Amino acid sequence: MTSRHGAQPPEASKLVVIGVLLALAALIFSFFAQPLAFLFLVASLIIGIVVLVRARSGRGGRSPAIAMIAVSILAFIIAVATSPATPQPAPVAAPASVPPPIDPNLLPADVVVANVQSPDNLITTAGRRLHVTMMQGHPAADACQTGTNAATATRLVQNQQVHVSAPDPVHLDVASAVPPGFQPVVLTLPDGTDYAQTWAQNAAENWQSECVTTEPAPTSEAAAPTTTTSSDIDVDRPYVPAPDTHVNTRVHTGHSGHPCLPGERDGDHDGYCGE
Repeated sequence: MTSRHGAQPPEASKLVVIGVLLALAALIFSFFAQPLAFLFLVASLIIGIVVLVRARSGRGGRSPAIAMIAVSILAFIIAVATSPATPQPAPVAAPASVPPPIDPNLLPADVVVANVQSPDNLITTAGRRLHVTMMQGHPAADACQTGTNAATATRLVQNQQVHVSAPDPVHLDVASAVPPGFQPVVLTLPDGTDYAQTWAQNAAENWQSECVTTEPAPTSEAAAPTTTTSSDIDVDRPYVPAPDTHVNTRVHTGHSGHPCLPGERDGDHDGYCGE
């Protein structure tokens, strides 16, 4: 509604001024600050529409309303044109084919022995449990042999990288000889020799040298017989028989015999014989 002098009401002219300023600000910010330009042009459009509606009822301000709407539309076009391109999401690459997991019990393989549970049951650094076949023999005779058997196995394979392969059906142990969780294998030492054969030979030698004692030969305490040699005989002296040590202890009383005849022996020298 206009005054009697044909001028717009004060509140209408203030609204038009605000709308025009917002439209101009939107146009300026549309070149470098597009989000702020969108905010201003929306506010300018709203004000322009309000003023235009009031102008239809005779309040005036139709031309400024059309101008601010046009400027707001122009600012919108510029803001859209100068907005940085929205980055497109990077295409998701197709997942690479995952290789199948490696079987930890794959044979043949090179492993490092970390622990010797027994000469035929070994554990690797990766936790793999191996049972070396064809090592079933006679049980250890005593604790000494048990110790030498284990010491021989430890010396041969402890902390050594060895080669294991699958045994053929002829060289498989019976199922009861393989502990649960252990894998039957044939083991080759770093020098290329078979572990089972090398262990059997070395274990026997170690047991013989450390556990079997040889009894010393018995010595006779009897004095050695003495022999008379020709050097003990004085060949320059004539042989003299040993004197008769027999002493006649008979005592004769009276003459109970007969007078000695020639050639008879008189034992007590009394002239009578046969006493």
